[in-house]
Amino acid sequence: NKICFETSNITTTIGIEYEAVLDTCIPLAHYYEGWNWISFNQSLSNMSIDSVFTTIGDSPTYIKSQSEYSDYYSDFGWFGTLETIDNISMYKINMLNSDAIALRGEYINIDSTIFNLLSGWNWIGYSPAISVNISTALSNIPDNYATYIKSQSEYADYYSDFGWFGTLETMNPLSGYLINLNDSTNFTYNDDMNINRRLNISNTIETNNIHGLNIYDYEHNGSITATISNENYDDYILLAFNENECIGVAESKIFPINGNIVHLLMVYSNTTSSPINLKAFHKPSNIYLDIKKTFTFTPDMRLGSAHEPIILNIDEKL
Repeated sequence: NKICFETSNITTTIGIEYEAVLDTCIPLAHYYEGWNWISFNQSLSNMSIDSVFTTIGDSPTYIKSQSEYSDYYSDFGWFGTLETIDNISMYKINMLNSDAIALRGEYINIDSTIFNLLSGWNWIGYSPAISVNISTALSNIPDNYATYIKSQSEYADYYSDFGWFGTLETMNPLSGYLINLNDSTNFTYNDDMNINRRLNISNTIETNNIHGLNIYDYEHNGSITATISNENYDDYILLAFNENECIGVAESKIFPINGNIVHLLMVYSNTTSSPINLKAFHKPSNIYLDIKKTFTFTPDMRLGSAHEPIILNIDEKL
């Protein structure tokens, strides 16, 4: 997640060798084969797309913001409407091979980095240099303006009588987010530097699990907040499939306001209108059970809430 230097033997151009104490760390932005949701919280000396990604060569193929995009041509470089990278936007970048960029810029001032959020969907970056709890990070957004936020792997809904609730509990540097608002507002992140917390520059997401889901294979995602009829807490894992391909996994979670047992399921696809079939893995008996209800995927779909989750019925008895 970072490269750290403590000491280094340096030889000058006239042949004098000495030991330099560098005592610094350079954050690494990791990009994995497939799709990655990314952002930048440093001001680099040159923010052109060619300069920012120069060290990863032919690894990327395509990048887009909410309004612009560029393709990478091995015999030319980047070409498209997206020519400059900024510290405001989230970007989706597609990689042929996994790679990483060492970021050697200056961290931006989060108080002067203003996000102009509009009603509807906004692709936003993350300006703090440290990981922050979602409630703190987004505390400068007025109450009830924001309704929903998601990363590449997690999401949270905003409840007026509670605040943010979901699988997305911490926001991280170098990650990108999609946030939905009822009303437009200007906003700066809050990193609450008064609390004791170590520097965290990780943008690694766990991709391996026993069900074979790899989120980097997919360009789009959406969420389904559901409950399984008559379930006990931690009895089931909810699974989503497109035919035999696992496209979502969710453990159970208790909503503090009403005690609902819910599964916060993020589902993935590269196409619109692909089918979603559900199964429940019953932990005590170690068996998979079919669920009657099916869905159709649409990018950024958002079904159910912790107040009113989608009710799922198992198609067979244990």
